[in-house]
Order: sequence, then C-alpha cells, then structure tokens
Amino acid sequence: MNRLATLLTLAVGLAVTLPVDALALAVPELTVTAPADNSGLNLDLSWTDVADEFGYGVLRAPSDSEEWQLIKVLPADSTGLSDKVTTDVWLEPPAKAYRYQVVALASLRDLSDVPEAEQVAAIRSNGQASVVVTGEPNGAFLRTGVSTKRYGPLLMILIIAAMGLMMQRFAADVRA
Repeated sequence: MNRLATLLTLAVGLAVTLPVDALALAVPELTVTAPADNSGLNLDLSWTDVADEFGYGVLRAPSDSEEWQLIKVLPADSTGLSDKVTTDVWLEPPAKAYRYQVVALASLRDLSDVPEAEQVAAIRSNGQASVVVTGEPNGAFLRTGVSTKRYGPLLMILIIAAMGLMMQRFAADVRA
C-alpha cells in the first residue's frame, strides 16, 4: 500500500497495519532555539526532514522532570514547530529549561483512544526518536511577567529617576 492510499485509508477511519519498519527510518536532527525577543513564552524547534516518514511526534519535558508529554503530532515533511511554553508568566511561570524529542513516525495512528499517560510510549514505539535537546526560554521575568530583556532600558531609567528623587528628598531633610 503506498503512502497516499494509507493516508486516505486513515482519513476515513479504517484500521490499517503498515508493514513499515520503524528502525529503517533515519533519526531526525533536532535544534531548539529561543526567539530573540519573545519574553520567554515560546521555543522554536526545527529538525531535518526524514525520508519515508508518515509524520512526527513532538515530546516535551521540563528539565527537572521525567514526565514527558506529547505536544503535537505533525504531518509528513514537517520541519519545525513553535512551542508556547506558557501563556501566563504570572500564573504559570515557565520552567528554567525544557527537554524536547522529535520522533519520526513509521505510521500514523489515532491516539484518541490511548490514555494520555501512555501516548508518549505509543509515539516512541512507532518510530525513530531524535536525541533529547534542551532549550531555555529567553528573558528574565519580573513578578509582573515583564521581560527585562525587552524593557530593561526603560526599567533602568525609572530606577535611576526614583533614586534621584529619593536623594533630593534626603538632601532636603538633612538641610532642615
């Protein structure tokens, strides 16, 4: 069965067992980068496209945890993903670093019937996994979620101005 027939069969919901050997797939080469000015909210993943894959499973774990989670299953020929590690730095501050792994899938499988706790194992058993790569979100966060990388110069001006006002008040008090 060729790839197009397999994808069409999967699209209409028929169960298909594919004779593809997962170990015959090449290992994707993964890189993780933090965009220069995104306040640390997301990390960009990119990887080499692997021949004859049916898609990719993208896995993530905080650097201090072994709890991997499936972020997304992407179609064949995908070579990247922007992972939003948090949407609210106040309520859900991002981890210091995240580990990622991309799995080139030897077949597509509907994971809706697989419990969330078993999805990572199901993805890993269905293809070739990349080496685990760690990425660190950009920006130092203040408690308000403002990135000092983006607003650093403005914050510095405000701090210097506040110190100047305090010194003037102190000098006035000393003279009195």
